[in-house]
Amino acid sequence: MEQIIEKIQTLFSDFSNFQFQIDLESKEIVNYDFDEINLSLFEATRDIENELQKLYLLGNDLTLNRVKDELKRIDSILKQADFGYNIHVEKQNFNVKIEPDISVSINNLKLDYIQKLIVFIETLLPPPQTETKTEQETIELKPVLKPEALQIVFDIIKDFFSPEHQTELKQVIETGNKAGKKLLFKGNGNRLTDTFKKLIEHDFITGCQKQDLINWIISNFTFTQQNKVKAFVYDTVEKTISRNYYPCKSPLIEIKNGQIQRTEQPRTKKYQ
Repeated sequence: MEQIIEKIQTLFSDFSNFQFQIDLESKEIVNYDFDEINLSLFEATRDIENELQKLYLLGNDLTLNRVKDELKRIDSILKQADFGYNIHVEKQNFNVKIEPDISVSINNLKLDYIQKLIVFIETLLPPPQTETKTEQETIELKPVLKPEALQIVFDIIKDFFSPEHQTELKQVIETGNKAGKKLLFKGNGNRLTDTFKKLIEHDFITGCQKQDLINWIISNFTFTQQNKVKAFVYDTVEKTISRNYYPCKSPLIEIKNGQIQRTEQPRTKKYQ
């Protein structure tokens, strides 16, 4: 793996792999053969392609990707190259300048072969898998009372709400929509959550899961405790709806033989 990368680095380095003849009298480069350089690059690139083909047959996609990354890195460097070089001839003790047009020609030739190698690798590698995002329809789940249960439940719980809230209450339990402002249940919150728990467990509430029902209760209702307005807390509601941690001692409804009934619990006062 490292050998092929080193070969690429050497091939596309500055001018170390090309020979120039220098006229000692004129102190200029002579016999500059662009076609020879082109042929040299072509043959070296073909050898590299053969090695890349072997890597492909061995299933070494990781190395192919590393080689492609290295080619792109060299390509970026060559595109920023500063042209025009001075070469010091030690034995004759003078400098020879390689003109920018020569540098540009060779540089562009190298860039062409680099791009050919990148394209060659990309034809070997499988196309990148793009994550296809399918449009998934988002459905808002709302707790909705069945038509046959709506009026019964409303008649049982409506008196726990102020008259100005009763119309909106009926709309909320009928549609599952969110109330414009939280509706105050004038009683222990456990009595309201117990009512909805029984309704969903007996399939009188449809269109949602218990999780949705919990969030719906919290979003739409408050209750009273010691003459103070209290908000429903998720943990408490969840324990009532899903886990029956707090069984209601004064339920509003009971369901027998598939029928919703008001629970009659006359209040008694103990006297000593």
